[in-house]
Amino acid sequence: MAFSLVVGFGVLSRVGLENALLRFASIAYSDSNRFEWGYIKSWTFLVAGFASLVLAGILWIGRGYLALDVFEESKLARLLEPMAILLPLYTLLCLQVVLFKAFRQPVMACFFEVGTIFFAVSVIFMVSNSLGLTVGVVDVAWILCCVLLVAGGLAFGLLRIVAQRRFGAVAWFPIRIKIEDSFLASLPDYTLISLASYLVQWVGILIIGGFVSAGELGVFSVAHRLALSLTFFLILCNSVLGPRLASLYSQGRMAELDRLVRNSTLCMLVVAIPVALLLICFPSYFLGLFGVDFQRGANLLVILVLGQLINIATGPVGLLLNMCGLQRQVRNILIFSAFFTSLITLLLVPRWGVTGAALATTIAVVLQNLLVFWRARLFMMSQILKRKVG
Repeated sequence: MAFSLVVGFGVLSRVGLENALLRFASIAYSDSNRFEWGYIKSWTFLVAGFASLVLAGILWIGRGYLALDVFEESKLARLLEPMAILLPLYTLLCLQVVLFKAFRQPVMACFFEVGTIFFAVSVIFMVSNSLGLTVGVVDVAWILCCVLLVAGGLAFGLLRIVAQRRFGAVAWFPIRIKIEDSFLASLPDYTLISLASYLVQWVGILIIGGFVSAGELGVFSVAHRLALSLTFFLILCNSVLGPRLASLYSQGRMAELDRLVRNSTLCMLVVAIPVALLLICFPSYFLGLFGVDFQRGANLLVILVLGQLINIATGPVGLLLNMCGLQRQVRNILIFSAFFTSLITLLLVPRWGVTGAALATTIAVVLQNLLVFWRARLFMMSQILKRKVG
């Protein structure tokens, strides 16, 4: 639950900038619009820096209260100290990763998104084992602070090189502030989308903590994260698709955009179905990798995997609507899904425990994706028909 809280703080600190950046920076890059890029980069770092520092301060000041009164674990206060410092560093690195995606640099984006942290943790454990040292969770968190500081500086330097090759030298705040500006005006919608997505995925863990034992909560948490591993294919595809979708829509190439969405969905299914079948057919084996006690969550894993498989089968429809300026439609659907998830979780968990939480999460994910898929199809059909008539 503490991890879920920190993840929530991270979502808040980015204030919807991931989707806004991916959309508007992709268009600016495609059009070589240096003034728009200067405007976007200026407000991105200003807004994200301010929001993440404020939330980091809240986390730091309230670490004692959270540890003792909320989670009833005094040792957690020491862990929240580096977590508070990690927050702004990780926020800025995440946004730089989005910019790499927008600038058609998927390898760099993947390296900084996954490679740096994985490499750092691997080196930490290798060195500690070779020296016979015991490295605690708090020590790892402080080391990650240093890693993220270095990685953020390196990413900033590489981004500057890529941007200068495309746009040349660009001043900060080159355009006067306009409240009606689409980039800034889209942030509240994108923020609500991020928060609602977070709630749909994590509300089960946040709620069931008050109804089940710590052991059952741990089993559900592991099964949930294992099922979410399927979304790796969707995340990987979205990182490449996002800039392309935004550019195609801005250029009015709707038939090509429709074909791209269909083909990418098919590719994701081809890769994801074999992995999903392995998790469904051998759930006890994969859960047993985390310990024998986790094997009792086999049914939970099967239920959660089915939900994520539907998530992949509907394709990148949420990304499509976000990149085409229909973020308010996505916002409304996700807010409804978040309330629905909370309600159904509260109804099912007292009766069926963690199984009820798994059912509630899967039902909510399926409903959310079907609603977004339906809205995306209506949008695509209307756009294609409009251009045929025109």
